[in-house]
Amino acid sequence: EYMGEQMAFLAFVLGCVIAAPVAIPHQLNTTTDAAEASVVFYGEAKCESCIDFVAEGLYYTMKGIGYIVDLEYVPWGNAYFNTSQCGTADYDKSNMFCWIAQCGPTAKQPLDSDCFSGDIICQNGPEECQGNLIEGCVVKYYTSNVYASFLDCAEGDHSGSVAAMPGCAATANIDWNLISSCINNVTEANEVHLTYAQKTIALGAAKQGTPWILVNGVVLKDPDDLFLAVCEAYQGVKPLPCGMAYHEHLLTKKIE
Repeated sequence: EYMGEQMAFLAFVLGCVIAAPVAIPHQLNTTTDAAEASVVFYGEAKCESCIDFVAEGLYYTMKGIGYIVDLEYVPWGNAYFNTSQCGTADYDKSNMFCWIAQCGPTAKQPLDSDCFSGDIICQNGPEECQGNLIEGCVVKYYTSNVYASFLDCAEGDHSGSVAAMPGCAATANIDWNLISSCINNVTEANEVHLTYAQKTIALGAAKQGTPWILVNGVVLKDPDDLFLAVCEAYQGVKPLPCGMAYHEHLLTKKIE
């Protein structure tokens, strides 16, 4: 409940910053004077915690200070290839860790031939697998500000519903014909799945769940803290919303 109050305050702050009819100081310029803060979001479609993150932490961060963010989305989450060694008929998270041990960065070389082939088992069922593929194709062809807008609609507004994704593509000015071609081309679809599977498994067993978020390579313990974490990680002149968010953070701590 309090998180909702914080987000409402931040929305008010951003609205004031945008609406205020005053000369714009340097801190409000939507340009950077240092390297952007890297944010890598390892997520998956239809994941309740990911939906909350997309709708709140990611949304307000990209809307308010997105120009200092280098966002990468990796849509694979807790999925795994159903290998002969680790496979089961239904999803089991322990088998995800089995797959990581069998096929991940500490696995014995050469890797087993079925490490990255065959059936994919997704935590939230086949619709998640399809949603991950669609989101992967969007990430492949569009820049982060575009796919962040797509995610806000597809995940934040529609809880990862595959049926809603064509409409969300239109909202984000994404060519659905291009995405449809990607998901229906078996070779390209397999390449998309493989790309994000390998990026995710490269984390090894350190990734305990999803969403898993790295800010400048450091694990973000609380996804709700993304806005403040980006502000702290950015080494240039801090945008004005960062100062407002920081003071609200201190106020929250005092109240608690």
